[in-house]
Amino acid sequence: SFLASWAPAFAACAPSTKKASKAPKGSRLDAVQEEVDDPFQVYIRFRPSPGSTSAVVAEDDNVVRANGRRFRYHGVFKAAEQQGEVYQRAGKRAVAAFCGGQGNAAIIMYGQTGTGKTYTMGGLPETAHGAQRGVVPRALEEMFAGDCAPTSCSFLQVYINEEVYDLLAPRSQWRPLKLRDDGTNVSVDGLTHVPVSQPGEVLRLFEEGSRRRAQGSTALNDTSSRSHA
Repeated sequence: SFLASWAPAFAACAPSTKKASKAPKGSRLDAVQEEVDDPFQVYIRFRPSPGSTSAVVAEDDNVVRANGRRFRYHGVFKAAEQQGEVYQRAGKRAVAAFCGGQGNAAIIMYGQTGTGKTYTMGGLPETAHGAQRGVVPRALEEMFAGDCAPTSCSFLQVYINEEVYDLLAPRSQWRPLKLRDDGTNVSVDGLTHVPVSQPGEVLRLFEEGSRRRAQGSTALNDTSSRSHA
């Protein structure tokens, strides 16, 4: 599965403030410096698959080999790496950018059904709490521990045809919502905003919305690979 971290205004990543690399131009060290500074970073995470052989192999912490070709990413998480390591390397920078008041940030998971997206993000009971908690619970802990805790929470789903549904609204009220873009900000008409004051409240809304997502997908004859929450 792919994990993308977007922090366009992060001081250590923004192109306008990037420090020049001291390594020789074009060298491997110079390339690594540029990767660290990238505002948009892409990571690969391998799901454990005991007893099976994969055509895609993690060569090291940055390189994946497939069909005789090598592909370089900002980071590669092998099957044995734990949730905490994933957050520290791929998620923490985006949270730091947001909490530092340097703009919005996003952490996005992409992959086929069954590749571990929900597990990594923390959308399962076993990954919402404890040592195996995912990206979302860890990000919330850091935000509430600092001065950037959210005051309200929304949870929406975007379908492949760009229809938006409110996952915090009762199923009886499910209908496509309108997106409004004034060129500076994007808003969703009628989207539910629930006041929150601690991580547990956000996680309960996350679990509630995830259940509605599953029920709604069935009702709309949809599949998980065609929508994004």
